[in-house]
Amino acid sequence: MVQLLNSEGFPPIIVVAWIVDTIVNVALNFWAIPRYGITGASIVSSVCYFLMFLIVSAVVWKRNYARHPATVCAPNLSS
Repeated sequence: MVQLLNSEGFPPIIVVAWIVDTIVNVALNFWAIPRYGITGASIVSSVCYFLMFLIVSAVVWKRNYARHPATVCAPNLSS
């Protein structure tokens, strides 16, 4: 999905989301690794990657489907 966004013009919100996600990931790892070890680190990474998946999915949905809802549901065949 990120490659699709690259081809359409990379939105700045994705850059901001990656920066915020990285900060959250590092902060949570400082908390999780001493308490839960590698298991905590893997859970934190999975949660952060899933968060980015949701953000990128929302941006793709908004850019490609939300602005043309009529063409997605029922194309105009009169043309």
